[in-house]
Amino acid sequence: MEGQEGSLAPLALDRDDPPNVLEEFLQERVRGWGSVPARLSPVETAALWTLFALNAAFGACLLAVPDIGSANLLGMIITLGGRPTLALVLAGSCVGATIVVTPLTRGLTRAGGARLALLAVAVLTGVAAVAGVVAVVVVVALGLAVALGLLFVVIDRL
Repeated sequence: MEGQEGSLAPLALDRDDPPNVLEEFLQERVRGWGSVPARLSPVETAALWTLFALNAAFGACLLAVPDIGSANLLGMIITLGGRPTLALVLAGSCVGATIVVTPLTRGLTRAGGARLALLAVAVLTGVAAVAGVVAVVVVVALGLAVALGLLFVVIDRL
């Protein structure tokens, strides 16, 4: 077998080598990641619009009832420890950033670079603003689940 390896000669090609198409493409077409918008999935778009609507409604509620934070414990939780101004600023930042970025991202369907960073700011401030509301909803849902579980246990024993 060793003798056969030495007898094989490389095949000569009669045609010219093709131009390096990949290298030419990379030299002409490479762009930074910030200039290439990435498509957002329908689920991501729906989540962004939902967060926008929740923050708009929450901000309107805070404007309508300015002393909600001093009402009771529930109001303290919803307004992030009795700071309705902070909650309003966070909700307003989310709504404002979403309004600014919507036409730039074709209705929150494409984002890249600075637009993606602005969307991240909108999401972070929006989630922080409604964190108190989400905490109250989760506690109420868990309380209802426990109450229904106890009800089913009592009914099962009868």
